[in-house]
Amino acid sequence: GIGRTRLAAELAAGAHADGARVGYRQAAATIDRVFLEDPGDAVPMLVIVDDVERAPVQVLSSISELATTAALGRALVVLTVSDAAPSDVIDLVSEIGPLERRLALRPLGPEAVRSIAALYAERSLDELPLQMIVAESDGIPTAVHRVASQWARSVAARRLSESADRAASGRRGLRAAEEALIGDVADLELVRERFRLYVAEAEDPAVREGTVTVCP
Repeated sequence: GIGRTRLAAELAAGAHADGARVGYRQAAATIDRVFLEDPGDAVPMLVIVDDVERAPVQVLSSISELATTAALGRALVVLTVSDAAPSDVIDLVSEIGPLERRLALRPLGPEAVRSIAALYAERSLDELPLQMIVAESDGIPTAVHRVASQWARSVAARRLSESADRAASGRRGLRAAEEALIGDVADLELVRERFRLYVAEAEDPAVREGTVTVCP
């Protein structure tokens, strides 16, 4: 949706590159005891607990314990949570992280939306219906990818059909028509691949929940 998991992943990648231990857990799952124990060395640790609004009561207790343990050592706990989370989750977040330690993610502005849509536009960039994409997506990153890819697929499919008609006519410019046809097929496949890369795999629970812990 708004990009919480992707932002947390970027933070984790940076921490890992700097030599920190990195742990990731979906809040709907049990918090591993290893996250709650002091490793006994000076290596800093980052623990990300994702989608806290989905956490059952027993996991909320573990998250609270995790935050307490982290405060005593060289560890940082990052929670991602929806504004629409249940009241007990909101209370926990308020207890663990005061307002000055929270980052609220907001919808993207037109230029940021354009930069995402441009990933799909390719040769159709001049036709990009930016206002339509902003309006239909409300600036939510995942929705921007979805709306932009749908638009790009329709444009690529239209061009592919037109190129096929020209190539089939057997008249002047046949070579140019065939080259355009090849390019239009490539554009359509590129749109599909980028949507899979940026959205489809990120929304697959099997992909997200399969990522548990990464250590240097």
